[in-house]
Amino acid sequence: MIAAKVDFYNDTGCDKNEAASFQAALQFYNCYDAEAYKITPYVVLTDTPSTTWMRAPGSECGIAMSEIIMDHIASELGLDPFNVRLKNVRTHGSPGHRQLPWDGENFQKLIDKLRVSSNYDERKLRIRKFNEVAQVAAKELGISVDMISVKPTNSLTNPNSAPTGGSTTSDANCWAIAEACKELMSRLNPIKQKLGKGANWIQLVSQAYNDNVDLCARKYFNGNVDVKHHFYVIAGIVSEVEVDVLTGERQVTRVDICEDAGRSISPKIDLCQIEGALVMGLGMYLTEIVKRDPNSGKLLTNGSWEYKPPTALDIPIDFRITLYDNPNNTAGVMRSKAVGEPPLCLSVSVLNALRHAISSARKDAGIEKWFQFDSPATVEQVQQLCHSSIAQFRFA
Repeated sequence: MIAAKVDFYNDTGCDKNEAASFQAALQFYNCYDAEAYKITPYVVLTDTPSTTWMRAPGSECGIAMSEIIMDHIASELGLDPFNVRLKNVRTHGSPGHRQLPWDGENFQKLIDKLRVSSNYDERKLRIRKFNEVAQVAAKELGISVDMISVKPTNSLTNPNSAPTGGSTTSDANCWAIAEACKELMSRLNPIKQKLGKGANWIQLVSQAYNDNVDLCARKYFNGNVDVKHHFYVIAGIVSEVEVDVLTGERQVTRVDICEDAGRSISPKIDLCQIEGALVMGLGMYLTEIVKRDPNSGKLLTNGSWEYKPPTALDIPIDFRITLYDNPNNTAGVMRSKAVGEPPLCLSVSVLNALRHAISSARKDAGIEKWFQFDSPATVEQVQQLCHSSIAQFRFA
């Protein structure tokens, strides 16, 4: 891409309390060289209820826009969308909107790994023809995780509590837990030395109690002070879909995701976060449409009969996730990275795969022009865009 001028508008409902357009503008740059991008976000007030932030607010919109633009470029030039993306990827030290450290080397390794593990080239050719906080505490204290009890938070015990936005929950909580445990162990170490190596945890804390040692430690996480470096979460996805051009029904047949989780604290939790985020994105891009009466503004999709969140049958038939092991993340807690929001941003890949399937059907109908394809991509919209002929509905 030589240059991009993008104006986009964010409908925030009746007030601007939680506009996501400016975050979308920041994330629009994605992994691409943004030297010649000019992005202008706008906020629009409408006579509808106020909107609110959800997972990856604004980020998924910004990244989706840049990915759709890459597909548009590839379509107009007759090039492979994958190669167009690679040509525009930011290299280390290249100019960008934000001068943050860019992990270009690991990004390329991740993409290469995903390309092999997903059998990308082979499949493309064929188509053409649990509690992380408890684990941190257990590790720092050197005891079994079943001896850790996690209490619910409230404003009496934690008056400085903040929202869980920005995938910072694990970083903030785990960092604070680790520091509090280190402080606690510094008080227990003299007693541990006195009791000798044979003493277990119960004996250690019992003796500390008898010696009037304070067994309560508290640590406050201050993001402005305690976060020394920023880190990127890099991830890649390959999506495969199948479309019934007669009815517009579609099925996600396979998804491969490779995500850099640093040195994962809890791989099972991270894998579940990635799965959940991707499926949430499938709902956003494929099924969950909000309709209102144009005159009264009354919500028409006010039940599951009209509003369709993803179900078990909407999950990819073949769902493969790989955590890219990257132990070099010195900025994260125990070298971990946040994983909860990036996969939602990856889900636009499924929308793009669906576009390619529809493009193939349109080509069979003699239509090869780039087309407007708004999400959610409902069954009705997909069927109409395929431009199937009457002849296709006749039995041979």
